[in-house]
Amino acid sequence: MTTAEDLRRFAESNGLKTHPGQDLNNWVTNVLDVGGVCPCTGQVCPCPQALSNIASARSIDEQHCGCYLFVSDKLYAQEVQELGGSEDIAIAPSVDQATTEIVDDPDQEVGEEAARISAVYAEAEALIAAGKFDEAKELLKSGATTMRCELCAQAMGIEAKRAEFVGEVCGTGDEEACEFDSKHAIKAMQQLRTVYNSIARDNGVEVPELEERAKKPRSEYRECMSAMIGGSSDLAPLLQGFNVADQHKAEMAISAKLCSRKAQSPEDAAEMVKEAHPGWLKPEV
Repeated sequence: MTTAEDLRRFAESNGLKTHPGQDLNNWVTNVLDVGGVCPCTGQVCPCPQALSNIASARSIDEQHCGCYLFVSDKLYAQEVQELGGSEDIAIAPSVDQATTEIVDDPDQEVGEEAARISAVYAEAEALIAAGKFDEAKELLKSGATTMRCELCAQAMGIEAKRAEFVGEVCGTGDEEACEFDSKHAIKAMQQLRTVYNSIARDNGVEVPELEERAKKPRSEYRECMSAMIGGSSDLAPLLQGFNVADQHKAEMAISAKLCSRKAQSPEDAAEMVKEAHPGWLKPEV
């Protein structure tokens, strides 16, 4: 089973950092599937694909793993600076860290701010669930600019980018891929709401409990997607013809066509994706 310490050691040994706003303890507890499997790639986290993605990136903006958990030093510094922070800031505080600092001396103002931030995430979560990704992105970007807490602003800025990414995936027309990424964006929002709700309550401010969302049984399609994404040796050669920045989207689209049985082979699926999205192809292809 993957632990937060495993992820920390992986980042340190490979000269990487954790993306601003991500908390490793919550990642292990709330994001990874059974057995430490990453929901983005279908592989046990940390996966080798994280290193290859970062090593093959053509620009600083692309120096991140598919889940935006691990990033290069350069991208980390760039992200923090864009959000008005400083490079000394590492990752967002976990619930335990945050409550340890404030529980002995409750602060009503801190509690109210945490409750407000949680409410923004709740609204963004609803927008993403409704397919309104641009609205969610703009809401989160606006919210990040009004915060006094730098770490909180960084985390919300990252979620704005996540909402934008999901919108791009859903814009490809692959409904199954859209649902897959939307689900995990919502999961991230719930994770952050849990953090801020805890801070609010520890500072004497009551906040509503997170709504329980009915869990759908794992379908044949989802089982197929989990097995395909990031773990299929059949797809790796086919992705080389796509721009590095678009390979994750191409992988999702190819997998979706195979898992929904719209294509009979990986090669057929790749050709369908190339025809539908010529802009994803490398210039020489």
